[in-house]
Amino acid sequence: MTETLQLAEICQTVYGEPVKIIDWETKQSEDKFEIKILFREERRGWYLEMVITQSQSGKNFSSHRVLPLFLPLLDPDETQWHALTQEATETDWQALDQLFALSRHLSETNIAFADADVIGEDVADEALDTFGFYVPDEELLPVFLWWNLDYQLKLIVYFKHPERFAGEVMFQDDNVDEAEVYDSLTEALERLEQKIAYYRDEA
Repeated sequence: MTETLQLAEICQTVYGEPVKIIDWETKQSEDKFEIKILFREERRGWYLEMVITQSQSGKNFSSHRVLPLFLPLLDPDETQWHALTQEATETDWQALDQLFALSRHLSETNIAFADADVIGEDVADEALDTFGFYVPDEELLPVFLWWNLDYQLKLIVYFKHPERFAGEVMFQDDNVDEAEVYDSLTEALERLEQKIAYYRDEA
């Protein structure tokens, strides 16, 4: 906990506004010590990476950037993510944090929004044909998509569900052509992690 608070203080000082530390890893080499930090900007909910490097001489250097996996969610509208996550609870944010932390360590992972421009005007039919999932109503768009090509797994999250933020999440395993529906991102994420562990053991 103390280390997390120290990293948060460093990130906030360098970044210039409040942040939430999600994950970090360290790397030691002969000439430098490096900490790579995943954090969430509290104001807009953006996910970013910061690298803090200490050289042998004791000098510190830092740099930060938007997490590459998160960038597609800012195109073409940088304000969309913040607008869509206004109703997210602390539990929802914890699940999103966990999903982005997990995704950093999985190759062939993609994250994006799918709206009517991507899916097509006939939302119900074309979403099924194009992406293999069903969107019953255009008012639910955009949907949040997470998919991994190595494991052939998908999450389809309805941020704009009428009952609550991410009130329906579809989990798909294309290896066995099965889909499951969950009432929260937390439950779906648990299932995703179970499946990843299963396929890792099978490999």
